[in-house]
Amino acid sequence: MGSMAPSGSRGVSAVGLPLGGGRAFRGDSLAAASDDNAIVDHQMAELDHAATDHATAERPARRRRVVAAGNDVIAPGRHYATLSAELRAAYEALNDWERSRPIISPRKRCCPGMFDSYRLRALQRFALTCGEGAGLTGAEQERLYDLLDIWDGTKPGMPVDAGHNLNLRDVFKSPNAFKNALRDDVDAALLAAGWRKVTLEQNGDTFHAFFRSVLDVIMALIRDSGDVQYWSGGDGPAPLTARRETPMDGDAFRMCEQEVHREHGPHSLVLGLHVYSDAKQISKSGAFKLYPLRVRVVNVITDEVRFVTVAYIPVVRKRTEAGAEEKARRRRSAVLQRVLYLAFRTAIGASHSGKEVLVGDRVLLAFPRILLYLADLPEEKAVLCINSGE
Repeated sequence: MGSMAPSGSRGVSAVGLPLGGGRAFRGDSLAAASDDNAIVDHQMAELDHAATDHATAERPARRRRVVAAGNDVIAPGRHYATLSAELRAAYEALNDWERSRPIISPRKRCCPGMFDSYRLRALQRFALTCGEGAGLTGAEQERLYDLLDIWDGTKPGMPVDAGHNLNLRDVFKSPNAFKNALRDDVDAALLAAGWRKVTLEQNGDTFHAFFRSVLDVIMALIRDSGDVQYWSGGDGPAPLTARRETPMDGDAFRMCEQEVHREHGPHSLVLGLHVYSDAKQISKSGAFKLYPLRVRVVNVITDEVRFVTVAYIPVVRKRTEAGAEEKARRRRSAVLQRVLYLAFRTAIGASHSGKEVLVGDRVLLAFPRILLYLADLPEEKAVLCINSGE
């Protein structure tokens, strides 16, 4: 039947119909498409008429089988002058075109063509093509609109400062200056958050891990949170209970709290931690494949459960070697344990000697304690030093 021309080019099929066009879709395209379909219908009618005459003049009509899309298709009971005409008739007989519909239904009060200036078309291209060509999601489009509303200085209630009327090039003279400014602020934020990196060597392999002090994260959450419950009771430990409304109602927290209170006095408290890691949640960062380690402080009251990332643990793959499965398991366990210790190093010290916390005009002694570690079975065995068969 001839080869199809690439999209955006123009070609001619074996039956003489132009293929492609390379022009943008516009409002009158529906009318043009209707005309094109009318042409096809007219051509098929002429072919059918010619086929009938041909069959009458030369020989009786016969049924022929042709293959279309992997299925046997019975062509109409006519003899066509060319194979291409017979194939067209066979495909038309499937009625696929009649069953097709427009790909979408325009929304009510649809108004295309609003991006009608150079700046707006550039914005449209960005919104529809960024993210490796996939474009922005609906939520991301809303965030972009909010950003541009602020940038234009038109967002209701926004503050007016010294840079309110500055343009982009008034601050950043070039794209490189813009990128450097972004990098500088990100670097400053990473350093302020206490992030560190380390290269771990384990059984001949080298791994790169990233972590920060869990104790520093805990103190920041306590300091910045608007709602912190320091004790299970009003101003001290509450007795054990069967109620389980919050993690602070659990026996693990309350028994630990009573022990700390008994040993260190009424100005002591327990900061309960939930730890979570999942080796299936892989974060790809350049050349590194890592999975996150997160913590939650149960004393910090929030509407939704909030875990904060404190480390990125390298993914350990099997090597081609004898006993590869067992050796990889041991490397994986060792790397996980080493990163856990680095992240919890100062928190371990505070769990023994306490960490001072200023609450109003009172200085309290806080003892962080891990109440729960949520993990997959391989990580659980690595943390608890359980053999793979147990």
